[in-house]
Amino acid sequence: PTALPPPTPSEGAIVFHPLSIAHLVNSNTTEGYKNPPLGRVKLGGVLFDLGQGGSVTTQANPLPNHPTKLTIPANIINPQTVYLLVTGGDLFARFNGKKLGEARLIFDNGDIYPVPLIAGDNIREWKHFNNDVVTRITNPNSVEVWRGGNNYDSGQAVFDMLRIDVPEAWRKLTLLSIEILDQTQQTVGEMDPAINLNGVTVAALQIPTPTPIPTPIQTACNLDPQGQFGVVWRQHRDLLGCALNQAMETGGATQRFERGRMIWRENTDWHYVLFDDGSWQDFRDEHEEGMAEPSGYQPPAGLVAPVRGFGIIWRNYLGGPNSRIGWGVEDEYWVPFLVQDFEKGLLIQLEGRIYLLGAHGARWFNP
Repeated sequence: PTALPPPTPSEGAIVFHPLSIAHLVNSNTTEGYKNPPLGRVKLGGVLFDLGQGGSVTTQANPLPNHPTKLTIPANIINPQTVYLLVTGGDLFARFNGKKLGEARLIFDNGDIYPVPLIAGDNIREWKHFNNDVVTRITNPNSVEVWRGGNNYDSGQAVFDMLRIDVPEAWRKLTLLSIEILDQTQQTVGEMDPAINLNGVTVAALQIPTPTPIPTPIQTACNLDPQGQFGVVWRQHRDLLGCALNQAMETGGATQRFERGRMIWRENTDWHYVLFDDGSWQDFRDEHEEGMAEPSGYQPPAGLVAPVRGFGIIWRNYLGGPNSRIGWGVEDEYWVPFLVQDFEKGLLIQLEGRIYLLGAHGARWFNP
């Protein structure tokens, strides 16, 4: 195996972020490979977390009910490179040179960076048992990182790693998620071949936080928050900065979860996810009226699966049933609230409580 060199940024340090695919798993590498790598392991110089071998396989002729789209939540700032442990299944020689699908990087500004998966270029068969399958890859960004036996015959089995360098224009954004699309029915007219995903890691640039310089005199703000918001702002101005507008009444929806709460703000069509550990995230609303709710999410007794906009965020970006926010403990409901936006965050008064969503370490708290 040839180790690919890590990105070399001009400043800061590269940190590997292995991502979980547990919410997608429908197979296990121990079923096909003999003694495959497991747990936290470096392959090709890149850190992956392979757990107990859980993997995911897309649709194929023998697997007609398997998915054709895989979504792996990321939410990683300053992404530099994405590494995929990806191979094909039933990738017969007749498919050589054909497009099997795409890997897509989705960023917080709405941009999508697609990378085609082409047989013989950057993806090949996982099990090399005869000349009837694609066993070679020519793209320098695809390398073999592990080889061993398989449990079916005397052939060799491989792990290949596909490196996707994030274009310079997007390296200071947040990588929201990674998608793998199986498009073989459109490109080759068959459910074969399948795409096998065994691991995902993102290399991100960690920029040192500069030591703050004391500023004894605060810059005057054009607006002074009033009422309860004013009291909170004067106590925590360093977390919020200056007000961008006056406090306004709006409405929206909210839903409590096992380990947090979601809030939808109507006047900006925006979602806020507040985790019980004090961290928070925000997402634009992707729900459109008339969209069908996906099936297959069966909550435990007494809990509920979120729907509409909350459901899209929960499934696509938080990890669904495996998310750290957990299942809903009640249905979403409409609620009026007061909100005020600031340079670094915002204040929300909801059901008699004030929530401060500040910028320092992306923390929220109830003053």
